[in-house]
Amino acid sequence: MEDAAALATVLPAGIPPDLVPGHLALYEKIRRSRTRRLREAQRDDDSYHNADTYKSFVFDELDNSAAAFREWIWSQRPAVYRRMPVAFGPCPGPRQDGFGRPHGGHGERTFTKASIMFKTSRPYLQSLLPPTPSGSFRFRPRSTTFTFASIFITTVGNMSWLGGGGYTHAGLYLHDVEYVKQDGTIVYGTYLPVMFENLADPILSGREELGMNKVYCEIDVEENQDSYSARFSWRGTEFFHAQVDEMSPEQPLITEGVPADAVAEDYGLLTYKYVPATGEPGKADVEYACVIPHAEEAKVARQTVQSMLWAHRLPRVRFEARDWKSLPTLHHVSSALAAMPIYAFVFAKVEKGLGVADMASCRRIE
Repeated sequence: MEDAAALATVLPAGIPPDLVPGHLALYEKIRRSRTRRLREAQRDDDSYHNADTYKSFVFDELDNSAAAFREWIWSQRPAVYRRMPVAFGPCPGPRQDGFGRPHGGHGERTFTKASIMFKTSRPYLQSLLPPTPSGSFRFRPRSTTFTFASIFITTVGNMSWLGGGGYTHAGLYLHDVEYVKQDGTIVYGTYLPVMFENLADPILSGREELGMNKVYCEIDVEENQDSYSARFSWRGTEFFHAQVDEMSPEQPLITEGVPADAVAEDYGLLTYKYVPATGEPGKADVEYACVIPHAEEAKVARQTVQSMLWAHRLPRVRFEARDWKSLPTLHHVSSALAAMPIYAFVFAKVEKGLGVADMASCRRIE
């Protein structure tokens, strides 16, 4: 009877004939292990006739073979993502399903992206670059007093891994940043010190799999024909507000130009992974710099902009520090952003279109 139970478990209906030998080899392994344990228990009469031990052998073969079969199936796909709780097997997410297969339909994913670029203090933003035990982050050696940064607020939809739904994320992007490796070579890109998201699932996968600096907050976006606004809050406490008005398809004259090579030489999005060690405050289990190459992301999903509106009036952007009582989990972030000076706005625009990549190309720099 146990042979039949194990065989039925490892040979489910519809299995392709070419896979049968591998499944039968697993069946042999399961049964050999099982019968060996049974023989060893029978040698010890007290153990074998103990009610609990006896029940474990009589009633659990379906569970035993099913557990072994699941582990075997998972082992056939070593590149699948696993996240806590690991006992339940591979974890589906934005980059692959529960069977380790990459999601399709990246080109059909929708996006609405508001971007506001501004001129700000280079010395101040230097404090938002992480200290590293190996290589180092720094701004490119141009002016010593200013640099450029952007706020991107993106609402995505038609995400297959979210059942066709979506969410909103927003980040502060520091342009003209270099990561200098230990051997002296340089990776040039845009650094992302923080990203806010209003859904836990992409936060968990993005922090654990990619090492991105993601945190949670509520993000409320309001769009009209020629205006756009966004508010960030935590349990009713607002700490960011952006308003863009008088938008039209005509591009305005840009008065605060960004150096041409600040875009042309941008290799990818830079971030920094840090995982604290359990029970050892102040110590990291892992910490290292990562990059998401723009060219590789473009291969996954070609972005098609279907409409674009430019602001013909200076945007209004306001970060508020709040305090530890009203913003207990984000005050350290909001206070740092509220202290960031904005010298001048370069542009503000809102784009709509198709094509959202999954950042699966993210990797360690060294």
